[in-house]
Amino acid sequence: HGLSGSWAFDSHGGHAADYVFQLPQRKGAPSDYYICDSRERPQHCALIGGNLQHACADWYDPQMCNFCEDKGDSLVCQVRGWNGYYNKWAKVPIYPRDLLGELYRGEFRDTFARPMWASVELKKDALADVKLLPDYMVGIGPAQKVLKVP
Repeated sequence: HGLSGSWAFDSHGGHAADYVFQLPQRKGAPSDYYICDSRERPQHCALIGGNLQHACADWYDPQMCNFCEDKGDSLVCQVRGWNGYYNKWAKVPIYPRDLLGELYRGEFRDTFARPMWASVELKKDALADVKLLPDYMVGIGPAQKVLKVP
């Protein structure tokens, strides 16, 4: 969990969906959904996935909504960040040393580095009214640049 007032702090509570923003796509394609660092004025966002409202919340389809798990009244969704090495959106790992810190250098050297994956639990009914991603957050980013490379 993160600091109070952040998506990580509210990631399993009633306010988790307040941090979700949608980015409408062109030509009638379903919106992409992002989780951001602030409810009102986001500066950083991570991808949850596309068509979250219809393929996941309204009518759960495990093939169309492979980034979320249906929990009845809620969804548990993976959080994905941009991976510059692979040039794609990838699951965000959380390692024990990231959460616990190190008391001394190399404390976790002898442990198997098996990460947990960042996720967020969202109430389905809260996804009916998702805010639009602000214009200042929309632009040509690393994912778009990869598509333009010959």
